[in-house]
Amino acid sequence: MAYGLLADVDPVNGLYTSFFPVIIYCMMGTSRHVSVGTMAVISLMAGNAVESLVAANKQNMPSLAIGETAGNLSFNGSENLFHSTDQFWPPTNLEIVVSLCLVTGLFQILMGIFHLGSLTVIFSDQFVSGFCTGTAILVVISQIKYVFDISTQRYSGPFMIIYSTINIFSIIKNSNPATVLISFISMFILAVVKEQVNARFKNKLKMPIPIDLIVVALATVISYLGEFNRKYEVSIIGDIPTGFPEPVLPRMDLVPSLLPAGLGVGVVSYTIALSLAQMFAKKHKYVVDANQEFLAMGSANLFSSFFACFPCATALSRSMIQEKSGGKTQIVGLVSCLLMVIVLLVLGPFFYHLPKCILSSVILVALKGMFLEVLVLRKIWKISKIDSLIWLVSFSSVVILDIDYGLIMGVAFTILTVVYRTFAPHQTVLVNLPNTEIYVDKEYYSAQEIPGIKIFHFGGALYFVNKSLFVERLNNVITDKGVIKNIRTYKTLEEERNKEEYLKSVHHVIIDCSSFSYIDVSGVDTLLEVTKELKERNIIVLLASCSVPVYEVLRNATFLTKVPQPSIFPTIHDAVMYAQQNPRVN
Repeated sequence: MAYGLLADVDPVNGLYTSFFPVIIYCMMGTSRHVSVGTMAVISLMAGNAVESLVAANKQNMPSLAIGETAGNLSFNGSENLFHSTDQFWPPTNLEIVVSLCLVTGLFQILMGIFHLGSLTVIFSDQFVSGFCTGTAILVVISQIKYVFDISTQRYSGPFMIIYSTINIFSIIKNSNPATVLISFISMFILAVVKEQVNARFKNKLKMPIPIDLIVVALATVISYLGEFNRKYEVSIIGDIPTGFPEPVLPRMDLVPSLLPAGLGVGVVSYTIALSLAQMFAKKHKYVVDANQEFLAMGSANLFSSFFACFPCATALSRSMIQEKSGGKTQIVGLVSCLLMVIVLLVLGPFFYHLPKCILSSVILVALKGMFLEVLVLRKIWKISKIDSLIWLVSFSSVVILDIDYGLIMGVAFTILTVVYRTFAPHQTVLVNLPNTEIYVDKEYYSAQEIPGIKIFHFGGALYFVNKSLFVERLNNVITDKGVIKNIRTYKTLEEERNKEEYLKSVHHVIIDCSSFSYIDVSGVDTLLEVTKELKERNIIVLLASCSVPVYEVLRNATFLTKVPQPSIFPTIHDAVMYAQQNPRVN
């Protein structure tokens, strides 16, 4: 129910989303432990899509045919779900999220059909962590209106968090003291039980105390007995329809406007689901099918879009409870569905007096795990500056530019880091450990270079992007002053003579190709140019430890017929032995 509010629809839609998708995933999913249903990040993304489309509708309202109908969308004769019995323009919030659920499901199914599950590898752990933490900030902003019982303006797009914060502080004086008190008391109770009881005694408890459910039940009873709504004007949930919704076709006219949001929701929800599924699969030693997970999540969203649901996802906390309580198959999901049936058929009306701020309190306390991801940043910074930048860019982009732009910026920056890492891989000089055939990084071992032989290690692919860097670093390895294409950089004849004297002592350069993941035509041409130009100075270039794919490229490019033979050796030591036996000194 809480995530229903977060998605800008009624709480009952959160109940539907916790029921219908579970049935489909139980039949199609390959994970035995993940719990499918509502999730804060995806609910907020759905709510963000609502706000964006509503804002666009307001701008375009003068050009629209106000009151134009597009068919009947009534649900059990009640207007609590769709707020009208016909499709009017602008669309209702529920019509938007239902259509978004349809689009999300279609995208996920298509990705599964075309076996695109492996593409989600670009969503690194650092990206997902930063993205989710940034989303948690937006969730807090979105729930403040319920915690303080104030009417805030809706903002979307870049800098929405700034506009929303300014608006909140401008009207916070109008807060309802009773609502604020209820919110903080409930958050205190939730936090204490979860941190001081469930977390501290997790090894002794068979399952965590369901404090969320207890707080919701107690708050409902106390609100009813104390007449909070009538006496203190505390906002309450109100009517919750009983029974199941009739299947209704989502509005197809909204699909074009929701394609970008649907793609983003589909990819993010799948990425989170797959990461959780793989975590449990590794722990319990079974295998999940990435593409089948796409199909399962997509089918769940597609099916549930006909039953007043918003996009579903998986949640870590719920999945952990499901695993810890002894669940070993998705039958646990079906059991939870049976319990949900009881809520939908019988218990729904009993939540009439539940204060909305209680649901917001449940959401805010549940975000604690996401905020703790900030502590991970310090650890990441010590390990890898690039990975920490991915986290920071993903986080700040979501917070400053909103979810959609943040997703694009985070993915784009992640891809750029991949390009950068291939553009500027680690390069070093290798040296021989005495009396062994082992060659190690000169910077980390106190060993001597082999006289007359330079061994150059380039730790990445050699292709058009980094070929210039390859030549430049190879220059630096051969001589501090450079050799290839840098002869005119010497300003004095003395420097030129010093360089020539140095080169007389170097007769072989061995390029360690063991880290060449691949080589393209430009890379082959670069090796040919280096070989030719160094040969003019009586320096022979040898290649060592080429992988089979790299060797095949060199052979197909007729590299072997264009350079002196032998030029390629199975190991570095083989190349060194050959160079020592065949020195070429001017």
